[in-house]
Amino acid sequence: MDVILSAAALLFLSPIFLAIAAAIKWTSDGPVFFRQERLGYNGRGFTFLKFRSMYKDNDPGKHRDYILKYIGEQQNSAVEPGVFKLKGDPRITPVGRWLRKTSLDELP
Repeated sequence: MDVILSAAALLFLSPIFLAIAAAIKWTSDGPVFFRQERLGYNGRGFTFLKFRSMYKDNDPGKHRDYILKYIGEQQNSAVEPGVFKLKGDPRITPVGRWLRKTSLDELP
């Protein structure tokens, strides 16, 4: 049942995947997918894939500085920890902004 439903979903979603891939390639250089090694169940590693929403070879320093500032503020206040996202992050492409807003970057 899993294989049949997965195959049907891939067949149904493939035009959407192709349109997203074309939009990413058309608007920015670099690969279509963002790959990252993550830890899963029982600490087993796996390759995480999602559609790329940032420009290639961007500087992670901007986010690192934001996180360090945010963590420092959290330690000095009674505010609950939240999501560590930059508002208006210049590293995100226009297509990437839309993909993140609609969560379509998570499809793969």
